[in-house]
Amino acid sequence: MIERERAQTAVLLAVAILWQFHIVTLAWRFLPKMLAFWSGMGMTLPPILQVVFATYRFWTIVPLLFIAFGIHALTRPAPLTLKRSIILVGSAYVAVFLMHGIITELTFGMMFNVMGKVD
Repeated sequence: MIERERAQTAVLLAVAILWQFHIVTLAWRFLPKMLAFWSGMGMTLPPILQVVFATYRFWTIVPLLFIAFGIHALTRPAPLTLKRSIILVGSAYVAVFLMHGIITELTFGMMFNVMGKVD
């Protein structure tokens, strides 16, 4: 892979990592408030939400892993193949889409469900 393609991979990966840190920041900022809200209502949370509320503090590991993967892939002397570049960048974006989906669908989806049941 030539230097231009290596730079493009680095930029795409950096954008994905920044987006991952943004999602982690949102989780750290809003999920404790959501947990207090649900606990204050006396609701029993579904098991999947219990897992989310128990693990969101560790989501910082995801962008840190992609930073390590990116440094390893971009600084090694062997050329970065197109296949490895696509796998690296694609998996970073899949991870951020999953994190974003967890926050929006699970937490806010449950809130909208409850709001829909209010007469």
